[in-house]
Amino acid sequence: MSAITDLNTLLQNMSPELQVGEFVFCTVKNPLSEVASLQPIATFMEQEGLTVIVEKQQAQRANLGFDGVFKLITLTVHSSLVLWG
Repeated sequence: MSAITDLNTLLQNMSPELQVGEFVFCTVKNPLSEVASLQPIATFMEQEGLTVIVEKQQAQRANLGFDGVFKLITLTVHSSLVLWG
């Protein structure tokens, strides 16, 4: 099946799936190589440091602070990275 590029079709075909676990956003001063063992599901650089999204238990074991606890919802759809070619 080819990837969906039409936004309306994409929205109609999404099937959200709630994933198991609780996740948190943590900002660290360490480079990614030093926090890779936390197995982040996402990372991004900000002016104040590296933000990692990790399972709550991982953050607690590493003594990382966080403000909120979140669930992960995966939108299962075969989409193209280019929606508006």
